[in-house]
Amino acid sequence: MPEKEQSVMWVVAMVMLVIAAFGWAFMAAGYAHAAEGWRSEGVAGGDAPPQIARAGRRAWVDFVFNAVKQIPNFFAVCGYSFSNQIWLPILFAVLEVLAVGGGYAMIHVEKALNSPRGRR
Repeated sequence: MPEKEQSVMWVVAMVMLVIAAFGWAFMAAGYAHAAEGWRSEGVAGGDAPPQIARAGRRAWVDFVFNAVKQIPNFFAVCGYSFSNQIWLPILFAVLEVLAVGGGYAMIHVEKALNSPRGRR
């Protein structure tokens, strides 16, 4: 049974959604760290490798849960990010534009490959 291929627009939309989710998570982490003291206790030194891996997994879980927890503080997070960390929203906006540009380029390549001239 042949697999159904996803359209280029669907792939670009999913990439943009992932970029937006990571952008929100990083902005929420910056806000929570500054406003609420989230994860400001530091990292314990001298951990054995299994403990480091466990701490890394815990940090990832905290990062994701903090992003969800900060959704009600949307305006405060955005205000903090645009006033104190303007580079972060700009970075993720540029990444979104690059995703759209990459999708646009992929559509043109796909059309060129599907045209009679593009086939050999």
